[in-house]
Amino acid sequence: GARNPRARAGEDSRADFVRKQHKEREAREKKRLREAAATEIQKTYRRHRCLKVARDAQRLVFDKRAADIGKVGAVLPADKKAKFVYLALVPMLRLFVFFFTAREDVSRLAVIRDLVIFSAGQVASINIVELALSDDDDQRRSFLVLFQKLLAAALRVGPPADALRLFFAVKEALFLGPEFRPVHEQRSGATLSQLIRRTDVLAVLSRDVLPKVAEAQAASQALELVLLCCAGLEACSWSERQEPLICLFSAPRLGQVLCEGQGPLAQQCLQRLIALFPGTPEAGEFPALLGEVLEGAPRGSWLVRNLVTVLERHLMPASAGPARVMSLWLTWLCWAKDQLAGTPHGALDRLNSSSFVRALVLSVVKQ
Repeated sequence: GARNPRARAGEDSRADFVRKQHKEREAREKKRLREAAATEIQKTYRRHRCLKVARDAQRLVFDKRAADIGKVGAVLPADKKAKFVYLALVPMLRLFVFFFTAREDVSRLAVIRDLVIFSAGQVASINIVELALSDDDDQRRSFLVLFQKLLAAALRVGPPADALRLFFAVKEALFLGPEFRPVHEQRSGATLSQLIRRTDVLAVLSRDVLPKVAEAQAASQALELVLLCCAGLEACSWSERQEPLICLFSAPRLGQVLCEGQGPLAQQCLQRLIALFPGTPEAGEFPALLGEVLEGAPRGSWLVRNLVTVLERHLMPASAGPARVMSLWLTWLCWAKDQLAGTPHGALDRLNSSSFVRALVLSVVKQ
């Protein structure tokens, strides 16, 4: 029979009520989301604003201290100026690390970098880098964090040569003589190890510095840079050493520079670098690093070329050396070659020549 009009009207009103409730819930949820988003935007803005105010205040303090050093340093004797700079540097480094941005503080970076380099050339008692050797663990770790962040800032925004001056300043305080003998058996190497692992210093060195040194035929400068890197890599564990070592040894023409160097410094450099090589990484590791293009060729190609050059010009002629060194080097060469599969390159031409194969077999047999 026909439905009761009253029942039908009741159902319609219930449906309208449910729709109305649903729309109200949606409206309330949208309002909640808008209010939450507005609150988050306000929090972010206030945080940014407070941080900017605090940074600007710290910049004023930094600028005043830098101006004071300039004024007082102009009238003080050299030793008094060095002590004055030494006492001011750690507080200024803390300020700098807090407020530094690449957009606003390039000139302040130059100020603090030059002050650190100046202090690093002083006697131990007023040498800022000597804090890396401190017996006070908190003081030593605090300084290393500050120096690491300063170096990272210099690598990011400054000319590579200026950043490398900062890195090289460590050498005078932490190592002795052309052999880079550590002043402290553990801490000298550990300081360099931390800088190598936690900054882009090796990437910049291998990409922007060593190739130019090779072109200028400044072999002694290249050897010193490589020895300094070796001193830091020697303090790394084998697993920590793989990536930075690949980064260093894939510098364009580095193998040629090392093998053409004259005198005991070149031999020491080759020996220490060869001794650094740990077991090979797993297949397929470090694809981004090996694929980075330097001077028109991927790093992986330069790595193969350098491995072949050292093998052909140093390890094979010195066939009286330990067989394990040759074996490890060939293992690395095979690993590096395999990572280049499918990539057009000319790095393997010498490996495929019959004369190279005969010389290699003869060298292995002699061992």
